[in-house]
Amino acid sequence: MMMERFRGTIASIVAMLLRETKEPTTTTVPIDALNDLYTADSEDEVQINDLLEYISNASGEAISITSKGKQKLVKVLDKVSLWLMLYSLDINLADVTLLHWTDFEKLVQHAMSENGYITRKNFRFKDAKEKRHEVDIVAVDRYSKEHLMFLIDAKQWDYTANSSTARILEAANEQFLRCIALGDTPSELSSLFLDLGLEWNKCIIIPMVVTLLNPPVQNFFIPIVSILAFNNFILEFSSNMDSFKKKYVDGIPVQKKLK
Repeated sequence: MMMERFRGTIASIVAMLLRETKEPTTTTVPIDALNDLYTADSEDEVQINDLLEYISNASGEAISITSKGKQKLVKVLDKVSLWLMLYSLDINLADVTLLHWTDFEKLVQHAMSENGYITRKNFRFKDAKEKRHEVDIVAVDRYSKEHLMFLIDAKQWDYTANSSTARILEAANEQFLRCIALGDTPSELSSLFLDLGLEWNKCIIIPMVVTLLNPPVQNFFIPIVSILAFNNFILEFSSNMDSFKKKYVDGIPVQKKLK
């Protein structure tokens, strides 16, 4: 009942909470700041606190109510869950730019997890030449016969402001080089698989770039996918896998966790 009656208002409140707490250093919004979005009529039993309680319950407790002195505050605890709620309420308000780039990485990680992948965020490794690398998200399909693993670079770029065709292609090629570097360092893969609870002695590593907006260009050998088309791409990937660059690795030392 509350959802349908106040759907637009709830969506506006969620969007404002995300907008005001986009920077990682900001986690709270004064409840008074939300009053312009919803003012209860004198005969209306639903108050702003009721709407906030509904948002908290519907988002899996992504927000909580706290206070600082006499001031009541909304504390945002999980921006990704809050954004996903906004997406379900009003796709037009659910602008991914409401998320900081670190939360955009978490959103990409969430999408892979929802599709059944084991994930690790900010995976770091040294290659055979002792050069350090970092991958935004590693996603492993534990059930695939091919032992598939994606190395994902999450790019929350606004192409009209600070990006270009050359830049996105460069990012895709750099991601492929990370695949080569990791594939040529079986000891790092062995440690990663041990951490993930996998006893794999081989795998196929696929580079991928996930972007905020529809990319202005495609590298037809390295996937460059907008977050808006991400789920469909993952679901259809197996039928298109032969088209993309990949690194085949075998002879990976298998480590087993002690019981």
